[in-house]
Amino acid sequence: MEKTAICIESVKEVYARLSPLPAHYQSIIRCITIHASDVPLNGIYFVFEKGELITIDRLDVDRVVRIGSHRKPGRLQKRIRNHYGRLKRYWGNSGGSVFRELVGEALISRNGGDEVAKNNWLSSHFPEDTEELISKYFEEHYTFKCIMVDSDSIRCKMESFLISLFANYSNARPSDKWLGNYSYSHRVRQIGMWNRQDTYSDDYCSYMWEQVLFAFEQTYEFYGV
Repeated sequence: MEKTAICIESVKEVYARLSPLPAHYQSIIRCITIHASDVPLNGIYFVFEKGELITIDRLDVDRVVRIGSHRKPGRLQKRIRNHYGRLKRYWGNSGGSVFRELVGEALISRNGGDEVAKNNWLSSHFPEDTEELISKYFEEHYTFKCIMVDSDSIRCKMESFLISLFANYSNARPSDKWLGNYSYSHRVRQIGMWNRQDTYSDDYCSYMWEQVLFAFEQTYEFYGV
């Protein structure tokens, strides 16, 4: 089988393996204490956006719109919480989240923000009212699933591998209403994902694919599915 076909089938396999995993909402990640059985301490997260679908073998399924992870051990829960916002309702800091930054600039663009608003945002002057809009958007539109990856070195490489795989071979077609269509980032609009880094590489690593499958097996055991 040629490389392109292998990559396309790998994306389909990831979607199939994500299917039985529990989908988490903002309420669980904003809890002061997250139960150990809810979200792994270490891993990779897949974000789904309300209204965004992809057709896999003639079936419409929720489409992955972002893949991410964390650098420091034991920080998956905190990393996701940083995206959604902290405990104070609708408070967030886009300076610590590229995901929030990308969503914020798209909201500004969609809402007809002028050049000053755009430049202030892109120069990291994050207005509180925009942060509140972002947090509300996250609460209303995003769910996520996780796979368990304890090894720091493998997790980092796997994140890059999966982002590249989905960016180049998922054949995703964002809906006309997808917020990312308003992104200032050409790459976000092009691939239909809230990712920029690692989206241009299209190397396929058989060893890393084996690690992905192993991570799913560990995750099934973690969740008891």
